[in-house]
Formats: sequence, C-alpha cells, structure tokens
Amino acid sequence: MKRQYISEKEKVTCCVGFAPGLSTLQVKSASTLNLIWTQHNKVQYEDASPLPLPQWFELSFLGWMTSVRLWLRLQDHGSPIRISALYVLHTLRGQANYRRLWEQHPNSLLLAPTAATN
Repeated sequence: MKRQYISEKEKVTCCVGFAPGLSTLQVKSASTLNLIWTQHNKVQYEDASPLPLPQWFELSFLGWMTSVRLWLRLQDHGSPIRISALYVLHTLRGQANYRRLWEQHPNSLLLAPTAATN
C-alpha cells in the first residue's frame, strides 16, 4: 500500500480513481468550494435561505473530520505520523474554537466500525 501523508506539501491518493496526486489541502479546498457553490446555487436558483454561520462551521468541520478519519484508517496503526496526527487532534479538542463542535460530534473521530442499527 502506498504511504499517505496529511500535509499540504505531500501528495495523497484520496479516493481510488479520483483526483490522484492532489494534496490534502487541494482536496479539502475543493470540498469546501463545492459546499459553498452548492449552497450559493440553492439560494440563487431554488429560493432557499442561506445557511446560518454555525451550520457552515459544522458542515466544514464534519467534512474535514471525514477526510481525516479516512486518512487515519489508511495508516499503519503504530506509524509515527498517525500518532502525531492523533496528538494534534486531541490538542484541538481543547481549543475554544473547536470545543463546541467536538461536543456536538463526539464520535467524529471514531475509527472502529460501528454495528448497524435498525
């Protein structure tokens, strides 16, 4: 398996067959721009109301955490870069700007598969 890194300068293959060689920053930027453009079109052409600012933060956070969670799952369990990334994420949980989002979505970094619920 090809090693993957979570820094701007390193290249990753984010999804099989999709955007090979893009940096994680490019993938996240494209994802965020897609969210912005989709919401713009809903407001402009479908007479929808703009999203409140807290929802923008939440959607961006969840999209970012989804990407990070996938990246963490693809790393060797004991790799130094994975351990370092988990340390950084643990540190971010304590930051005021992230605390509310972590409290709202405590399982956003749950790496083990969960049982299906009916």
